[in-house]
Amino acid sequence: MKSLGTRLKVGTGFGPMAAFRRSPTAGVSGQVRTDSKPSDESAQLPVTVRPGHNLFAPLSGWVRDWHKHFELNQTVLTEAASGRVRLFGQDAFDSGWPVQWSRDPLTRRVAPDLPAADVDVWNPKVVGSIRYTWELGRQQHLVPLAVGYAVAGNITYRESIAFQIQGWIEQCPRGMGVHWANATEVAIRLLSWTLAHGIIALREGEQGLLGTVPGLERALYQHVSHLSESLGAGGAPDHERVTRLVALYVCTSVFDLGSEGRAWRDLANQCLTELISERVGRDGLWPERGTDVQARLLETLALAYSVGRRFREAWVGDLARFLTATRAFLNALCPDGGRVPRVGEAVEGSVSRFAARAFSDTRLELDQLAAAALGDSPPGEQLSEKAFWLGWLAWGMVPEAQHHRAQRDSAAPAMQLFRDAGHGVLRTPRVYVDVVAGQAQGGHFSTQGDADALSYSLAIDGCYWLVDPGSYCSDDRPDWRSYFRSTTAHNTVRVDRKNQGQGGGLIQRRRRFTVEFSDAGHSDRRAFLQAEHTGYDHLGVHHVRRFQLELDGSSLFLLDEFFGKGEHRLESAFHLAPDVDPKLEAGGGRVTLRRPGCGTIVTLNTPKDWSLVVVKGQEDPILGWYSRQLGHKQPSYCVLAKYKGRLPVRARTLIEISLVP
Repeated sequence: MKSLGTRLKVGTGFGPMAAFRRSPTAGVSGQVRTDSKPSDESAQLPVTVRPGHNLFAPLSGWVRDWHKHFELNQTVLTEAASGRVRLFGQDAFDSGWPVQWSRDPLTRRVAPDLPAADVDVWNPKVVGSIRYTWELGRQQHLVPLAVGYAVAGNITYRESIAFQIQGWIEQCPRGMGVHWANATEVAIRLLSWTLAHGIIALREGEQGLLGTVPGLERALYQHVSHLSESLGAGGAPDHERVTRLVALYVCTSVFDLGSEGRAWRDLANQCLTELISERVGRDGLWPERGTDVQARLLETLALAYSVGRRFREAWVGDLARFLTATRAFLNALCPDGGRVPRVGEAVEGSVSRFAARAFSDTRLELDQLAAAALGDSPPGEQLSEKAFWLGWLAWGMVPEAQHHRAQRDSAAPAMQLFRDAGHGVLRTPRVYVDVVAGQAQGGHFSTQGDADALSYSLAIDGCYWLVDPGSYCSDDRPDWRSYFRSTTAHNTVRVDRKNQGQGGGLIQRRRRFTVEFSDAGHSDRRAFLQAEHTGYDHLGVHHVRRFQLELDGSSLFLLDEFFGKGEHRLESAFHLAPDVDPKLEAGGGRVTLRRPGCGTIVTLNTPKDWSLVVVKGQEDPILGWYSRQLGHKQPSYCVLAKYKGRLPVRARTLIEISLVP
């Protein structure tokens, strides 16, 4: 039997499911070529609600229960109802009224009205900042408006939802413009409409949005049909493939699209089952280093699991193991009192939204989502609204948060290894180190990941001192994107001024290479991890790095070994959190790190024969920057230790941690 990846690539193997079609011109982003406005293939198709298939089972007193945990944010909802939408946690953007769906809210540039495949979506001169346009087009702000209507009966919210959806349908015919250029955006918009429909149905009956938004039935059909056609497009990251399949499954579970809809639903179920079977490793995790990607997968599959339980789908039982393992993994990656480090490619936004404002603690919300979906009591005194709705979806009852803040087990292991996800963790009660290495399944970095093998983050008392740089932008700023994904932007070693696996050119074109943990363990006094990679083997250099954490929390020791011959340049970077200040001591080789109002001092003791430079906010070449979210960057210090000489060579770095006397 062919693998799922092969079957999707060639568009065969699904027997009677003739609804699965792959456009011969589908691109790596899931585009479907449309040279002219398509015929109305759904004109005669009656799209209806599947009887008894509203997302939320009848629940008496749910408004009272909702008010126990939440209150309406009238300011944000009023903004959203008038076209002022908050994107990526920023202030509200004026999107026009009626909303101008093809206008970038950030730069106000209007994308051309061309077939989607002909629009250069990554050219800011053509479309502006595409991520902002797409985020607006996901229409996730309509779901909190639906909640506001269901809770308070404010007809203004209900009318605004219908008006905005109708405006989008009129402005964005199928296959035309940027909102059809990426199938993942189509999928998330479809989820937003389906969720808003389900919530409105709580007040209006199961017809929900149907019959009240002109053209909605046709638009639903077009979205589902488009997703089915895009499944064979190669090159999409796993989290995007999962999002498309989940949207296809959720929509066809709620709406009746005839025999085609039933075939598409069976297809989504089968593809999800096989994709999870192929990709989830022995430890229950997806083989993906990127923490944002792991978070997106957990959220998406928690939604799929909840809908599957609602409609008694046997296949979703396989997701319980993944949700349990990923929940534990993300908790392990979070230092006590801190947040999960942002490692690898950033995935901004989410696949579902219920609250007018984002939940304050992303790690806790993910923990609550998994708990609510699995039927556990979500940890934490404050309940995430997303967990509230997912618990209702999965179990027909709203979850209650635990009435105490979940505390990490004081006996948490000093060393934890997650081979499938490419992370290792060393910790004491105060000190935390996250080491980024490889995956067990193939051990290869994909061409889309950051060149960050053997990088690490360091947190003390929940505050980060050494950080991953984050992701400032997408492909619309190639110089900055290349920097934030580069080896020199991470806490690892660059050889001969080249990125790991790269012989030259943009980072996206680098060679594939392997990386793996080669040793790990702990004793009563210390915990250690050792990893190595082949990213510089084409230069004749093999890099092995060993991390050793003293369990009294006094120091972290790094031993870098470079095997090879000839003369090479080595650059070891230490990227500091934005509020950490370095002081280079006389004589070189020693840097003292402090942060305002903090009683801890961190000292970097680098090899004596390596020279040190300290850089902040440099633009030519780019060095010394940090990004906390998409569209944001700020100067931050980078300490760069440099060596030029013959190999083999060993480099010892001691990071001392002490309290101010």
